[in-house]
Amino acid sequence: MARNKKLHIDVIMNADAYSDKDPDYRGLTRGTSDNMEFYVSQALRKKHEVRIIPFHDRPEPLMDAFARTRPDLVFNMVQYFQNDRRGEILIPAMLDLLNIRYTGPSSYGIMLTNDKKLCKDVLRQHGLPVPECTELPLNGRANSDGLRFPSIIKPNFGGTSDCINANNIIHSADRLKKLLQKIGRAGYASAVAESFIAGREITVALVGNGKNLHVYGPREVVFGTSSGNGIMTERIKSGRKLGRQFRVFSQPLKKPAACVTEVKDLAAHAFTALKLRDYARLDMRMDAEGKLYIIDVNCNCNLRPSTRSFLKQFGNEAFEKTIGKIVNAAMVRK
Repeated sequence: MARNKKLHIDVIMNADAYSDKDPDYRGLTRGTSDNMEFYVSQALRKKHEVRIIPFHDRPEPLMDAFARTRPDLVFNMVQYFQNDRRGEILIPAMLDLLNIRYTGPSSYGIMLTNDKKLCKDVLRQHGLPVPECTELPLNGRANSDGLRFPSIIKPNFGGTSDCINANNIIHSADRLKKLLQKIGRAGYASAVAESFIAGREITVALVGNGKNLHVYGPREVVFGTSSGNGIMTERIKSGRKLGRQFRVFSQPLKKPAACVTEVKDLAAHAFTALKLRDYARLDMRMDAEGKLYIIDVNCNCNLRPSTRSFLKQFGNEAFEKTIGKIVNAAMVRK
């Protein structure tokens, strides 16, 4: 692809992020001017023609739109189908069926990543360090056999720290049943119990593919006194005034060069093992002995030109430049 070629790009998103009062996403309403999809659309418009298409949980309108005007690229920002993250795999499957190029992983990569238990199993099979992870059904008896404490309880298909607060860290089986009930009431089908890794939290972003995969400088998440047990909770992730309200910020990882290199190597290896494409973000924890563990992998991760883009995951790089790299990565890969 010629680097300066003007493309026709369709941005598709879940309908609840869309507003009929601002159909072209020009920032005419507060609802559109303050979300990730708006920033991405505006960045794309700097160089390309952009069409906004909301996804209303039915594939036919999307297919009709593509039939009328076939895009050069779809910037895929759909994260669930019928309020279920397990349905996210259906969008790339449909685009593959139509032979339309799109950003982010295929259905296979999304499946390997969004299922937390499966993700840990795959990474472990590739020799990568992950916490012990056990899937727990939400119906029936809360069986704690084999769990290592402390453990952190999460929805298996949750995103953005869904249903997670400081109380999700348990040191015995006493609270397990209530936590599973809470996750079940939130609409999830299963949960996982992961060995909780006490220590430092590190986040690292990647853009590109293959030999052109670029791993950004790792950043350490620093938790303040009001942020619970030093974990990214749902409240912290959604907080508008993140740093001031929760005293949480990030800074470049201040460790020896060998440690920074190890973090970047682990991130690149995981990206490849999980069949990811174009961009992603990985979260790790480092225990008191300096051992690293991959605790979460986010394909189609949050994109936002602010501290809420998960604490400056792309460092201080200009937002339009990052989006341009993602577009170019999607266009040049086979």
